[in-house]
Amino acid sequence: METISVGVPGRVDNPLARTSRRLLVTAAVCVALFVITYALLIRTRDGQAFDALAYRGRSSIPWRYQALSNHVLASVEIVTVAVMCLLLVVVGAARRLLWRGVCAAGGFGAAVVSTQVLKPTLPRPELISAQLESGFVTFNTFPSGHATIFTSAALAVVLLSTRRARPWVAIVAAVVTTGASTGVLISGWHRGSDAIGAVFLSIVVMSLAAWVAVLGERAWARAEPARASWSRRTWAGPIWLALGAMVAMLCALWLVILFWRNTWHLADAGFGMMASAIIVVTWAGVVGFAAAVRDLR
Repeated sequence: METISVGVPGRVDNPLARTSRRLLVTAAVCVALFVITYALLIRTRDGQAFDALAYRGRSSIPWRYQALSNHVLASVEIVTVAVMCLLLVVVGAARRLLWRGVCAAGGFGAAVVSTQVLKPTLPRPELISAQLESGFVTFNTFPSGHATIFTSAALAVVLLSTRRARPWVAIVAAVVTTGASTGVLISGWHRGSDAIGAVFLSIVVMSLAAWVAVLGERAWARAEPARASWSRRTWAGPIWLALGAMVAMLCALWLVILFWRNTWHLADAGFGMMASAIIVVTWAGVVGFAAAVRDLR
């Protein structure tokens, strides 16, 4: 028999039902944001021009960071994806949440495959001069596969973490994901729009995977007693820490852009604005996903 908790007098409130609603809303919002990103940055001339300007401005980041980002991204291969899927299932089994582990691994794999399906499906028309692209000749790159791998893996880990550890795991996951999402732009592997689209796509797929996991747990009566539900005090510290870390990243980014080189160009501002958008979207997405699944044990 499924355990229920009472919130508002006269209203039966189930923690897993609340989680299901949050996940569906999260997925719907990110689908809309994904479409908006594609429509504005890929399908309009001004959007493409801004994307290209930001891509050219990545030279405002010291070359050693570009080299480090390139090295990390190059280390990710198909074997890495397969191993990650296996680890997610193992972690789920170790926590006696095998179904959730299977769903997390399935969501991770589905997100990665989705990028390869969407790239030719969502073409990027050539609306600006090739000179503005600064040598970027591969047009259909939306969304970024590498950014999707890191983001969806981070969300899967958040999903499988314990309730008490989840807010702290989300902060670590946001740091790693932010580094990868901005890294694909810094290293020159992708435009900024590709990274932002990858974050939204990952949240959509992983939210749906988590929703399927919750449906299974509801069917198999895996709900928790009301006293085990999340606490606002548990999340207060991590939320403030997450905001502080995000602001610190933004400040560090702009300090590097403004003071690393003797000369300053318009492209540097474009890169700063795009990288800032990636940082904010990534932090909000990872922490928001963790908040959506906060009631899960």
